[in-house]
Amino acid sequence: MFVVIILLGFITMQEPEIEFELSTEEIHQLILDKNETITPLKAIELQEFDNQEFRFVDLRNPHEFINGHIAGAINIPADHLLAEENLSTLGNNNFTNILYSGSHDMACGPWMMLRQLGFENNLILLGGFEIMNMMLTDNSKFLDLKFRDEEANYDYAQIVKEITGSSVSSSSQMKPLAKKVSRRKSKKGAQGGC
Repeated sequence: MFVVIILLGFITMQEPEIEFELSTEEIHQLILDKNETITPLKAIELQEFDNQEFRFVDLRNPHEFINGHIAGAINIPADHLLAEENLSTLGNNNFTNILYSGSHDMACGPWMMLRQLGFENNLILLGGFEIMNMMLTDNSKFLDLKFRDEEANYDYAQIVKEITGSSVSSSSQMKPLAKKVSRRKSKKGAQGGC
C-alpha cells in the first residue's frame, strides 16, 4: 500500500512553475562582484534629477510603507514577490528596479531570488530605507559610510581618546595585576552518620 501511494505521488507530481536560471556558483560570483548595489548617495542623486530609468521598489509590508517610504517608490512586499502581477511589474526592462527594505540585508534574499529567476534589472539599495531616510534629513553625517562588513565604519579607540582625552592601550601592553588569593580554613562540622 505504501509503495502504491509513493508511485501515485510521483505520477501526479507537477513540474515547477518557476525554475532557477543561475547555478549556485554563478549567483555566488555575482554577490562577490558587488556590481548589483547602489549607494544611498547615488540613489539620492537619481531621485533629485528625477531619473525615469530607475524605480524604487519597497519590499516592506504595506503598514511600514504607509508610515514612510522613498518618494515615488512602489510597494511590493517581499512575501508577495512571486505573484504574477508583481513578476510582470519587476520584469519590465524599461526600468532598473532599486530594491530596498528596512536594511539592505533584508533586500538581499529577494534580489537573489529574482536574479536566479532571470531578472537582471534589479539593484540593492545599500543601507536600506533607514539609512536613506537619515541621509535625506542630515546628509553630512553619512558621507563616508563604506557598507562593507569587513571594514569598520568608525575608529572607536580614536573616539574614546577624543572624548576622554587619554590614550587607549592595547591589551598586549597591559600588565596583569598581581592578586593575592587567600583561602579560608573550613570549620569542622559534625561528623558521622545519620
